[in-house]
This record gives sequence, C-alpha cells and structure tokens, in this order.
Amino acid sequence: MSDNGEDRSRLLAYAVQTLQLDPEHDAEIILAARTQALGLNDPALSPEPDIAVIRQLRQTAIEDLQRLREKFWTLSPEDLEAQLNQLVVADTPDLQAAIDRLQVVARDRQPFLELVENKNEASFASILKDVFVLSPRESAALKEAVRQAFRRPFWRRSRRRFVLRLRDKLPTLYDLEADWFALLLRQRPGLVTTRRRDTHIKLLDSGSQTSSAGRWWKILILIAIVGLLFAILFNL
Repeated sequence: MSDNGEDRSRLLAYAVQTLQLDPEHDAEIILAARTQALGLNDPALSPEPDIAVIRQLRQTAIEDLQRLREKFWTLSPEDLEAQLNQLVVADTPDLQAAIDRLQVVARDRQPFLELVENKNEASFASILKDVFVLSPRESAALKEAVRQAFRRPFWRRSRRRFVLRLRDKLPTLYDLEADWFALLLRQRPGLVTTRRRDTHIKLLDSGSQTSSAGRWWKILILIAIVGLLFAILFNL
C-alpha cells in the first residue's frame, strides 16, 4: 500500500469505525472493515461490503429476536415457525446459538406443556418458559431464585418430579439447561431463614410469564435486599 493521503484517510476511518465495535459480537463487521481498509477486495470477484448495511441488518435481527422471545409461548405454531425462519435467513452468525435454542424449544413446545400434571407443576413450568427462551443474562436471577427455593422440601417435591419427567421424556429440551437441572436435582433441603424463604417462594409462586425487561430489575433488587438482610443476620 502506498503512503499517501488517501490511504491514511482510509486507515483513520477504519480505526475510528472499528474502535466503536464489540469484537465478541461484531467480529464479521470488523474483518470486513479491515479487508476494505487494506484494499484486499477484488472488485472483479465481489463488491466491497457495506458496513453500515451489515450493522443495520444485525440490529434488526436482534430486535426481531427479542420480540419473538416476548411472545414465543403465545404465537400459533405456524407464526412461530415463520418468524424463526425469518431469523435464520437474516445471516447473523453471532446470533445463531440463540436462534438454534429457540428452534429446539419450538419443536418441544407442546410436549413440554403436556408434561404438567398439577397446579404446582404448572407454576414451575411457567417459570421454565422464561428460562428456556430468554437470554442467559435475563434468566440468571430467576434461575438463582429457583435454586434457593429448591431448599424448601415441600416446595421442591412436585417440581423435582417435573424435572425428572422432563429429563426422561424430552431430553433435547432438558439438555438446554442440563447443568442447572442437575444442580437442582442434587440440591438438598436445608435451613432457610423465613425472610429468604418467603421472598423466593413469593417470587416464584406468583407465576412467570415472558414479560418486558422492566420486571428483571425488580428481581435483581429483591435478591440484593435478601442478600443484604442475610449478611446482617449472620453478623449480629
């Protein structure tokens, strides 16, 4: 590459653009920008990528994915399949793991609901709906609340049976959260302070519908308050 003003301007534009990107999520965009900045494209073989278009397509796919998560359990099978197929053709490899996960849940959606045998299991199944379709960051607090609730013998009994049936009858769905489910099955009943117990059980028994993001900050605040109270009790 010759050392001239045009090349320096192109490299400067490349540096400014890529420093604003996240290597974990925008790897393809960064590589495309580097190829363009270094002049490695062969115009005879393919046109130069339009980075702005690539970023817009990815952002649109992220928004579509979030909307699909929010209404996943209420869509008809036909609408759900159509919207999943739309995400698949969006050409966003960094989102593929999330899309693959939703496809697995979609295949077992009806059999999963048919596993429910009683009211307690229905409440727990409603919680698992969120665990299965939300992002790991969004479902982390809910999973921890479930783990704590499994320390209460009477609460965990029917829920534990449900996890075992899920493992035996829908192993593909179980495998999506195999480590967490195994942890729940190993969880032993233990002493739980009344305040901690009531907080977790109230949170979980209230039912769980796939909701707006505003609900999760409330869950995090509840858990933070419980942790603080627990620390104070042990320091007395």
